[in-house]
Amino acid sequence: MVAAQTLEGLMTLDQAATEHSAIEGSWRGAEAYHLWLLAHRQLYDGQFEYARRTSLLLQEYEDLIDPVDIYSFIALACFYSKHYGRCSKAFIKLESITHAAKDRQDAYADLATSIFIKHPPADPASSRARKPDLHEPPFGPKAILTHTCMASGRDVGHADNTMMCKVCKHRSIVGELRGRQTCPLCHARYKTGSALDPASLLSSSVESHMSPTAPTMRSANHALV
Repeated sequence: MVAAQTLEGLMTLDQAATEHSAIEGSWRGAEAYHLWLLAHRQLYDGQFEYARRTSLLLQEYEDLIDPVDIYSFIALACFYSKHYGRCSKAFIKLESITHAAKDRQDAYADLATSIFIKHPPADPASSRARKPDLHEPPFGPKAILTHTCMASGRDVGHADNTMMCKVCKHRSIVGELRGRQTCPLCHARYKTGSALDPASLLSSSVESHMSPTAPTMRSANHALV
C-alpha cells in the first residue's frame, strides 16, 4: 500500500515536471524574438548599455535566430557601448561561423582590423571588475525564465522589485515597466491586488522608480568605422 502510494506520488511529480518543462520550452520562440526586437529598439533609442546586455542573451537562441545575425548585432551593440573586448569576441565568432560566405568572413576581418587599430579590444574597467552575471554565458533557459527582466533584458537583482506574469511566468522589474500594466512578453494584464502600488505604475516619472541596479545610460560619440 505504502509502495503504491509512493509510486503514484513520484509519477505525479514526474508528470508535473514534464508539463512545466513543456511550458518553458513553448515560450522559447517568443523569448527569442521579443529579446531580438527589444535589443534593436534599445540600440535605436541610444540605450547602448541596455542593448549590449540584451544582445548577449540572444546567444541562448542560436537554434532560432541565425548566429550571423546574433553576433553581428552583439558586435554592433558592444561597439556603441564601448565594450571593445566583447566586440572583439563577437567578430572572432563571426569569422569562425562555417556557413558564412568567404567574402563575408573577409569583410568581418577587415572591419575588425579597422576598429581595433583605433580602439584596443578591452572592456571598460568597471565592467571587468564586476562579477559575472546572466549576460556572461552560459546562463541557460531556466535563468532566462527566472532571472531576466522581460521589460529591459536586465539581470534581476536582489534589490529589484519585480512583477511575475501569471500567464507566461516571466518577470519584469517594476522600474523598467515605465507605467505599463501588461507583461512585455505575452501582453497579459498583471493582476490587481499585488504588492505593486497602482499609483506608481501610472506615474509619468521614469526616474522615480528606476531600479538601483539599472545600468548607466551611455551615448557613443563615435561612428562605426
